[in-house]
Amino acid sequence: MLTKEQKQFFEVIANIQNKIVPIYALEFSKYNDIETFLNDVTYETICWLMELIDGIENPQIRGDIIHLATGNKINEDIMLHDCCEDYLKCSDI
Repeated sequence: MLTKEQKQFFEVIANIQNKIVPIYALEFSKYNDIETFLNDVTYETICWLMELIDGIENPQIRGDIIHLATGNKINEDIMLHDCCEDYLKCSDI
């Protein structure tokens, strides 16, 4: 059985999916290949999940990402969603 907070967390994730799917379903015809389409869908999804961890998508939820071997907090002094553009593929469509 999930706690109230765990349910809220997964409801936010479900809402992210519910927002992204209709947007990209409408945009599908603009793409020339499936790989570019999938890169954009996953880019958007990952960015929104990083915003959730950063505490932006829902101000009641924020996460810490811990490197288990060192104990260092990976998202110390950075906003994860700001780094997506530097590492993930995304088109200009």
